[in-house]
Amino acid sequence: MLLCYIERKNKELLELNKRMNILQHQALSAMMNPHFIFNSLNSVQHLVNTDRRIEANDYISLMARLIRMNLNTASQSYITIEEETKRLELYLTIEKLRCGDKLSYKINIGKI
Repeated sequence: MLLCYIERKNKELLELNKRMNILQHQALSAMMNPHFIFNSLNSVQHLVNTDRRIEANDYISLMARLIRMNLNTASQSYITIEEETKRLELYLTIEKLRCGDKLSYKINIGKI
């Protein structure tokens, strides 16, 4: 009887942890760092003010794609490594546009 109670409580705890992880992922995916958004908008403004409108347009397009990706994955309980890698690459591309040669990166994914 005690063993059944412990097993039931462990199962409930596991389900609760699973649900909390899902909600945490959804919350994190639904929001974007306000600092990143502020910096990005400042960069777009700088590009427009210095008559680099094509670069500003490219920047806005990349930001729109990243925001769309974040909103699309916000309702999912998990995302694949491939999806997260695409999102990370897009984010780093935007940051590279903003920072120029000051930023370099390489993404390595080990075997799963």
